[in-house]
Amino acid sequence: MQDPPTEIPAELIDNALRDILASSVFMSSKQCQLLFRYIVDFSLTRQDELLRERVIGATVFGRAPDYDTGNDPIVRARAAEVRKRLAQYYVDRQDKTAVQISIPKGSYRAVFSYGPSFPQTEWGDEIAEGNKTTEDLPQSLALAVDDSKITTEEGLDRPVGRRHPLKSRRALTVLLIFLAIPCGWLMFNSWHNQRRDNRFKQFWAPFSNSSRPAVIYIGANSAYRLSRSYLENYRREHHIQNAGLDFFIDLQPSKSISEADLVPTNKLIGFGDVAAAGRITSTLAGLGKTYDLRYGNDITITDMQSSPVVLIGGFSNAWTMEITRHLRYTLDDIDKVVDNNDKSKVWRRSEDEGNKPQDDYAILSRLTHSQTGGFVLSIAGVGSSSNQATADFVSDPLQIEKLLQNAPPGWENMNMQVVLHTTTIDDVPTSIDVKALYFW
Repeated sequence: MQDPPTEIPAELIDNALRDILASSVFMSSKQCQLLFRYIVDFSLTRQDELLRERVIGATVFGRAPDYDTGNDPIVRARAAEVRKRLAQYYVDRQDKTAVQISIPKGSYRAVFSYGPSFPQTEWGDEIAEGNKTTEDLPQSLALAVDDSKITTEEGLDRPVGRRHPLKSRRALTVLLIFLAIPCGWLMFNSWHNQRRDNRFKQFWAPFSNSSRPAVIYIGANSAYRLSRSYLENYRREHHIQNAGLDFFIDLQPSKSISEADLVPTNKLIGFGDVAAAGRITSTLAGLGKTYDLRYGNDITITDMQSSPVVLIGGFSNAWTMEITRHLRYTLDDIDKVVDNNDKSKVWRRSEDEGNKPQDDYAILSRLTHSQTGGFVLSIAGVGSSSNQATADFVSDPLQIEKLLQNAPPGWENMNMQVVLHTTTIDDVPTSIDVKALYFW
């Protein structure tokens, strides 16, 4: 790119800006259009204080005036995208005398220059497909594309020519923008919170709208307990006092236990399931909804037809396994989630290695049209800890808002499945993220 001339008519820059924004390269991204126009406008008026990252984030992208740019790199990400779109635009240009606009890496100020546009070559397709590296590009085009390069072009800080004829009006616009930021942020924040809360309420609406109490059913793990007679004999032989029926016995390798002394039970509930139930009951109470807590064999098909139901537990919950077995995402084998539409997609729980992080998975199914005929919300974790993490997920308005931000219209009346991944340490969930989402 040539050095900027001492003077470029503002009208030509405006025309170039208008052509770029109207191009197919930029038409597909409203955010890139807004950012590019903002940068060009205030580069023309040389108001560098308005071209700082935090100011751009607040003005263009609606962030809080004091937001953390380190945790929210929206401006850097969109500026990188604008540079790449500009490179594509100039690759496709045929006009050899047009004003060129670039945003060198290292600042958010635009640079304007005369000169031939980049000739149309194979670079257009290669940039779009990502098959070429910036080392292969012409120097000026590489500077526009590559965010890893810090430009040191001579003339970057030179004057761009005479001031824009609309400088006074733009200065007034800037003043109005800064006066409006606090009020606008409050309005945006209020609107965002309301939308978030509305999505959350829509997600739980089948429970809120029902005249009957919600049924929360916790599955139980199959286990064996030692018989009462065996424990009493052991307690007498070892002179154990006041031990009740729940204590550890010293099982010697040389001794055996008869089948009659092993009593099966289906009332053993995992800690993660209990924690999940507590989270769900708290959420329903916050929505002003009463609930009926069940476990073991204390539920019938009639209960599930007449009341909205939360099923907690995957392999441990027979109702969950039955109701979800024909759906897209199901639990399989003893430790994994599978996609029945694409058998190559499998999410397997990792082996427990003490205090090391472990991957666990769960299927969240929101079924407005279930096999029972009633509404079912199923929390089906491979392990008990993922049930706890999933219950926390559905009870968090921020997580639900994020989950549903790209949901199809009418999602609230559709069936939905979500595959969730959680990281646990010593069976305590520490994080959760979405792996797959499906509506039908």
